[in-house]
Amino acid sequence: MKLYYIWDAYCGWCYGFNSIFTDFHAQHPELELETISGGLFLGDNSRAIGEYGFFESGNAKIESLYPVTFGEDYQLALSEGSMVLDSTGPAAAFALLREHVPVYRQSELAFAMQKAFFENGKSLSEVATYLPILKAFDLDEKLEEQLTLALENGHPAQLDFQKARAMGIQSYPTVIAQIGDKYYDFRGQAMTASDLEQQYQTLLDMEN
Repeated sequence: MKLYYIWDAYCGWCYGFNSIFTDFHAQHPELELETISGGLFLGDNSRAIGEYGFFESGNAKIESLYPVTFGEDYQLALSEGSMVLDSTGPAAAFALLREHVPVYRQSELAFAMQKAFFENGKSLSEVATYLPILKAFDLDEKLEEQLTLALENGHPAQLDFQKARAMGIQSYPTVIAQIGDKYYDFRGQAMTASDLEQQYQTLLDMEN
């Protein structure tokens, strides 16, 4: 079985879901997982955070369903309203950093990036945001130069965006399980790590 997890770093619902998916994934380091940045905030949908107008109500819903909070610094950034959400930066950063992180920690890496934004109000397009993450994941500080370049040109993100489009993904988060040549919705209605575990065991039974 292989899992494809399609997410976006600036997606609040992905932030909520990551809180349970990271716990589930930590229990299954053997899982073959491909984590793909989908590109939610691109083109005309990449705007200053204050222009969207629906985050407050959505965030309240997410907090009621998942064990996450939206930090004071994030709330200040939302109120101030000028930070531009562009998925290219974090997608490029993630594409670079995941090459240096074991697969079993990649969901943890994604969640750490989201915490920097949703808890600490940091832009995911600035290299300074990632320096504590490099340290937390024991990544070589020399990656800072590569990370700066990736954030500037966005090139590492493009393959992920192409993959997500080719898969027909239109909502985030999406988790797909592949068993042989068949594909299944892995996320379903899961609201807890236990729900994901139950889904996993059901699919394992089908595989065997």
